[in-house]
Amino acid sequence: MAVIFISYASEDTDYVEKLTERFRELGQTVVWDKNLVAAGSPLRVLQDAMAEADVFLPVISASFMKKANPMLELLSAKANQSLSNQLIVPLLIDNVEVPPVISMLIYATDFDRLIDDAALKVVASILHHERVREATEQRLNEVEADLSSFVDIALQQQGDLQTRNTKIGERWNLAGAIFLALGLVIVFLVGWGVFRNGEPTLSRAISGLVIDVVAVGILGALAKYSYSIGKSYISEGLKSSDRAHAIRFGQFYLKAYGGRLTPAEVKDAFQHWNIDRSSTFSQLDASHIDPQILSILGQVASAAMAKK
Repeated sequence: MAVIFISYASEDTDYVEKLTERFRELGQTVVWDKNLVAAGSPLRVLQDAMAEADVFLPVISASFMKKANPMLELLSAKANQSLSNQLIVPLLIDNVEVPPVISMLIYATDFDRLIDDAALKVVASILHHERVREATEQRLNEVEADLSSFVDIALQQQGDLQTRNTKIGERWNLAGAIFLALGLVIVFLVGWGVFRNGEPTLSRAISGLVIDVVAVGILGALAKYSYSIGKSYISEGLKSSDRAHAIRFGQFYLKAYGGRLTPAEVKDAFQHWNIDRSSTFSQLDASHIDPQILSILGQVASAAMAKK
């Protein structure tokens, strides 16, 4: 059952007292100034009771509209409604113009001062509100569970991608180092073959140089290609790490403010997780790893002919 705070004008005390009794018969808890014990400042006690109630019920009459304190209570409750999720159910007992602050709210009327009818109308509004709130909370819990599952899957996928791409990148870098080492080995072996029988002839020197140029050119190009591919994979792994970090921030934001977030705010919390959709592989350019062996061979041949 709900806790109902009643705001009223003193001229309507008799009506409110009877209404209070009927609410209690219907199983509701009623808070009004007659049953509050002032443990401190009376105003403070009244404000705390009003803020903690589930329902704010202003009994609006001609006298209510002329009183400053009831109107201030109404304005305060309306201002805090978005933060407290408190239900406001105005009850009109005089045919007066509805205050603009509650003109958009659903209100009950009891112009004939029929206490039982008024109490039943208010309780019906409260029960309807509670059913809607329970359905909304259930739906929010389902959405949060689905979103939590999605976040967990996304984090797992990004973690797997980071591990996979990092390992592949390291293997490509190792391959590049092996190609460079093979190039050095071939240069050493060719040089040793050229000079092993003493002073080399021009033709042997040119042959050795051509072999070195071709081998080093090809192996150097392969090494450069390997390093480029390895760098791309490692870069993709770092992107996965950054995306996982952004997802975890959104996850923290969701846990901290979950029930109070709107769909737009949830979207904003996760919008940066995949902001960079471009792949590093798209930036690879074949011209950057072209060994240009033919050009180098032409230069070697021209130098040899000039020497000859």
